[in-house]
Amino acid sequence: MNIWKFTLVLQTLNRIEMPTGARVLSVANQHEYVCLWAEIPDPSAPKIDHVFVMRVTGDNPLSIDHQIELRFLGTVLLADATFVAHIYEAIKKE
Repeated sequence: MNIWKFTLVLQTLNRIEMPTGARVLSVANQHEYVCLWAEIPDPSAPKIDHVFVMRVTGDNPLSIDHQIELRFLGTVLLADATFVAHIYEAIKKE
């Protein structure tokens, strides 16, 4: 098993390619970047897109397809806690 780090861009949607079976462990501020750590059971597995949604406190409601569920991953504080981002993973409902 491996742990990989990914950096999110400060925008509403981020698409990150990860090997199949990846599981997000946490999100946090590292040197003023929003970082995400994921457990990667098999780095050689085929890669699939994971979609992450970043919402800022006070944002207008986001229109989401009813087939998508947002799984809360955590809140990240940047710029001495003056910028607060809430990170979700968009999961397709089965």
